[in-house]
Amino acid sequence: MKVFGYFCAGANTKWGLDHPDLSYEIRGCHIPFTTQYLDYLCASISDAIVKTKMDGFMIDWMWNPGGSDKSPKWIACEQEMYVELMNRPFPGIDNITPELDQEFRRKAINRLWRRVYDTTKKTNPNCLIWAICYNVNSPDIEGSDMFREADIFMNEEGDVTHLEDIRHIIGQHTRLMTCLARWNRHDPKVIIPQALKANIGLFGFTKPQIKSLLPPVSHYLSKPVDEFKGDDRIISCFARIYNGLALDNTNH
Repeated sequence: MKVFGYFCAGANTKWGLDHPDLSYEIRGCHIPFTTQYLDYLCASISDAIVKTKMDGFMIDWMWNPGGSDKSPKWIACEQEMYVELMNRPFPGIDNITPELDQEFRRKAINRLWRRVYDTTKKTNPNCLIWAICYNVNSPDIEGSDMFREADIFMNEEGDVTHLEDIRHIIGQHTRLMTCLARWNRHDPKVIIPQALKANIGLFGFTKPQIKSLLPPVSHYLSKPVDEFKGDDRIISCFARIYNGLALDNTNH
């Protein structure tokens, strides 16, 4: 069994508290990808790889603050980023066109990926990078090297169609994966057969809560999938697939 770590690129409460001038309000995706932050993130990644000997890590929230569909507010550190990334003086907030805004956001994410990838492979060439993305067609990541360089590329939105749309631009070694979770509202009985047919990996997760330890696999096999709701329905499907059983199998 491979052991993976996890890094959330766009959010880190400690960073936000320690560097309020380099962060938005600490809520959601709040970190501009400044050189200072990338130095910190990459040092953390390298340190974790060396100390834990992990096989790889998932990197999440590779988005600019506000998400992929909102412009930056152009706080001071983002204006400095503009000079670095665009190789020209910052023109003033009122002079930022949608085209300049898009170019900036794309370059910010490209620089993030370049730093993360190079740091990882320099530290351990065999360490796997598991990139995840909610909107694989976002213009913010259009043309990004992550598509061809990621060892695993996961569509967090959960469908298979969007992964097929990008199959022609991923690397030969890149393993495609899709995610099933209650919030993305995809029917596991539909998505799982599609993914298996297309050789797309499966992943699922749920929010940990008090007393949320799961019952044994036998519980999820004890009745038909359709009698389960929410996360339990997804887990009941996974329990069957990972044990080589049909989705309509019921172990009385």
